[in-house]
Amino acid sequence: MNFSPENGMEFCLLLLGAAVGVCYAFDGWTGSAKEVELQRTARLKNLKYAATGFFVALIADVKAVGIVSDKARLLQCYVEGFFVTAIVVIGLISLALLRKYTRVSKTSLAEFLPADFSPVMDYLFYGFNFYRSNSSQIVTKAKAEQVQHRTQFITAFVPAYVLQTSAAIAAVSNYVSQPSPQIRAMVSRQILECIRAVVIEYYVNPQDFKVDANYMLAYEKSSPPPKLKERLQFADKAADDYEIFLALEGFSKDDDKEDFILPVGNKRIDGWDKTLLPGAPEAFLRETTVVIDDTAKMSFPSGLSEKTISAIEAYFRKKSSFKSFASLGIIYAGRWIGIVNVEANMTSIFGKTDQKKDEVASLLKPFCLLLGFVLANPPEPRLATLQQSDRVKGG
Repeated sequence: MNFSPENGMEFCLLLLGAAVGVCYAFDGWTGSAKEVELQRTARLKNLKYAATGFFVALIADVKAVGIVSDKARLLQCYVEGFFVTAIVVIGLISLALLRKYTRVSKTSLAEFLPADFSPVMDYLFYGFNFYRSNSSQIVTKAKAEQVQHRTQFITAFVPAYVLQTSAAIAAVSNYVSQPSPQIRAMVSRQILECIRAVVIEYYVNPQDFKVDANYMLAYEKSSPPPKLKERLQFADKAADDYEIFLALEGFSKDDDKEDFILPVGNKRIDGWDKTLLPGAPEAFLRETTVVIDDTAKMSFPSGLSEKTISAIEAYFRKKSSFKSFASLGIIYAGRWIGIVNVEANMTSIFGKTDQKKDEVASLLKPFCLLLGFVLANPPEPRLATLQQSDRVKGG
């Protein structure tokens, strides 16, 4: 079957179908989110345009004007022009909008956009004019909220951050002048409390926002933490098969204190990343900050057993007030000696975008460095390091 026009009339109807297809591509079906009478909707208006072309193709007496073409052929040209153009234009506009707002979703502005903001769906269902008007209003409002938040950040958060930083430094100075186990425990706890306060202040202290912090110290297999086998959790293998362990040892407050140890993999073993526990072990072995936005939607590496995955999921289901967390490195003299975990009762504790996560993590790193100084002063050889341990790094 030949799908190309063979004469002027067929070409005109092809162009007519293409023009109506463009109308559909821009106006969509509904045209407005408001309830309006059927005869006033873009759906019916565009249908009238399409019907006009259809009837021209159907009733035109083309032979009377010397055009050799049957009505079925004319109708085919019109339908081709309409559907092909509509599909192509709709596809191109949708892709352009998707690309545009994918970039927006990776910026700090995404924090202020509503969760159900969907420009592509607005365009596809309501039409281009509705999308343009609605998206413009939403983005303008989001930008205003962003400016307001930044103003609050400067006027309220910055002074609070300086205050917490000063308090942490003063606490460390106290430990330096009186280096005892009791002062060390007190100062470590105070630094965790500073971390907790910074996160709460960063979000302008939203209602019902609760944050906790704790730290884990790293131990090598040759110098294991006390009661290793009794406290070890979420292990796929026996304790003797692991080289590094992270023991939970300090808390910002005494509520719901836990006592467990997590196994850490070994980079010398092939496929080490396929059995790596998410959270603190992953952060420690990869030497990076790890953020879990939603504990109910965690992803696991392919090598973890179903038993371990089920145990982890069950653990987070029981902790209803624990919906997201971040794990940051405790570093001393360039060595990773432990992990700080920051937990929240809301999802996305460090924000929804990578930019926001990096910003919050950067604000907390000075406190992690201070904590590292306290925990490793005087230096303790038992603390595990990734940089200097051949058993972890491998050849």
